[in-house]
Amino acid sequence: MPQTALTSFLTGKRKLEEPVEEADAGALPAPALTLARAAPAPAPDGFLRLAHADWGAALAADARAPYFQQLAAFVKARRASGAVYPPAEHVFAALDACPLEQVKVVIVGQDPYHGPRQAHGLAFSIADTSSCKFPPSLRNIFQECDADPGVDFRRGTACASGSSGSLLAWATQGVLLLNTVLTVDGGKPNSHQKQGWERFTDAVVRAVLARKGKGCVFLLWGLPAAKKCPSIDRTRHRVITSSHPSPLSNTKGGEPFTGSRCFSRCNALLAELGHTPIDWNV
Repeated sequence: MPQTALTSFLTGKRKLEEPVEEADAGALPAPALTLARAAPAPAPDGFLRLAHADWGAALAADARAPYFQQLAAFVKARRASGAVYPPAEHVFAALDACPLEQVKVVIVGQDPYHGPRQAHGLAFSIADTSSCKFPPSLRNIFQECDADPGVDFRRGTACASGSSGSLLAWATQGVLLLNTVLTVDGGKPNSHQKQGWERFTDAVVRAVLARKGKGCVFLLWGLPAAKKCPSIDRTRHRVITSSHPSPLSNTKGGEPFTGSRCFSRCNALLAELGHTPIDWNV
């Protein structure tokens, strides 16, 4: 990567590079040993693109880490051999839509949608509903919004192909819609697991937890989401747990998603933390 591009990334200014992952969190070497230690690799050219300086600063070490270099090479190779979702320009859309300093709600997903014209970098959201199948989990999310008496969900529950399924309106209000893995092969769910994305998105969660100022509300749907956020300081932050909105899980367990009223409960907790509520209309 040219030195000017690396400098732009490290200062957090928007440039035309693309994203990368996490670094080791060991203690810095003593000054006398610094010169003997190999310099970290630059972020892979064409992989990491972050719109906001605060995310750039929080994730800079991960972006230079060897594991992230390997992740970038893996994703590049998969794109060269077939369809990978979301498109390259949308891989980090969750971070671009919601600056770190403005995050007030965190919703953790798992894998991006693996069908054409669905995934666009925001967990549970779909970009283009004119010709793609409406995901069942998203349908259940909208139905829960509509059924929650504390939420003014004027959209209704229509979830047919051609109706809006984008959650960008949530993201721009401070809802971080973070998938655990940020890319997937077309038609092959979970195909990019254990390649480094989990480590990178762990770093994203840590950045939110370590941020100064007001706490956040974490909506953890399903056991994988709860495992993703194991050490939330509940004196600073608030947590709402339930089963996953998937039809396989939404009515099961001790805390089913359907009927949880998680959206109005979230707004009540946001008020407790000193935040403005989310308008859950899309």
